[in-house]
Amino acid sequence: MGIGVMHGFKGNMHTHTARSDGDIDLEGVITWYAARGYDWLAITDHNLGLDADKAAELSAKHKILVIPGIEITGTGHVVGLNITKNCAPADFCQPALQNSLQAGVDWIRDRGGVPILAHPNWGTVFGADVMAALSDCHLFEVYNGSPDSNNFAAGGYPGTDEIWNETLNLGARYFGLGSDDAHQFLPEKFHTLHASLHGGECATYVACRRLTIKSVLAALEAGHCVASSGAHPVRAGLFGANYIVEVDDPCPYFHFTTEFIGPDGVVASAHGRQVSCRFPKGLNWLRARVFCSSGKYVWTQPVWH
Repeated sequence: MGIGVMHGFKGNMHTHTARSDGDIDLEGVITWYAARGYDWLAITDHNLGLDADKAAELSAKHKILVIPGIEITGTGHVVGLNITKNCAPADFCQPALQNSLQAGVDWIRDRGGVPILAHPNWGTVFGADVMAALSDCHLFEVYNGSPDSNNFAAGGYPGTDEIWNETLNLGARYFGLGSDDAHQFLPEKFHTLHASLHGGECATYVACRRLTIKSVLAALEAGHCVASSGAHPVRAGLFGANYIVEVDDPCPYFHFTTEFIGPDGVVASAHGRQVSCRFPKGLNWLRARVFCSSGKYVWTQPVWH
């Protein structure tokens, strides 16, 4: 598994417009991302799908792949990619959070879409026990750009990295994605509580040879992707017996430290823009997280022995 420098398409898989609770219209959001070098963009308004023909028309017009999507907003939230239908949120407001999430996953799968668990540490918090108990879902947001999302561990509470580790240790296979969860693009909104809900805070890079909806979704499902809140991933994954991580950034003064993480925590750490770790004997899985001196992160996917 690996990301090749020529095939790392940059995208955002969780985006809102004025069709639900965003502050500019659909075409304005697409224009915004296209102008900032994104290759693909999923429109995931609350409980509203996007017509496939409309998405194709906007893709051709703005030279960015637009993927129809939805965010099912029940007791728990599930993002669905490749969804053109609307849903009734009341159908997913259930007393048990796990049941709500499973209903969302099933609804998306039944319509040929790809489900992604949204922001496990925002609002209705759920942990590894819930994630591991769900069926037919193996994607989640390890990083959500919303300013009120608890991405990192603090105050005695786990962050999404800790939840991910525990979920993997329970035997469930999940890949971590990154999203802006963008709502606000108007400059006058940037000084409110939700100032960083504008786009460009995060991206998921997918490794595929062609930029099509089918190829992007297949790459995500296979874990051929990397989440980043900063640096550009060049390649990441298991190459022979070594887990290799390589990142790049336009700023030559940034420094990088990569932690290789296994079932019991950090296995090894290394400094630099290209590092590697030999897969330790006896380990079930291994993944990596890169920290940049700018305060940004890159998350690569787990591989299993």
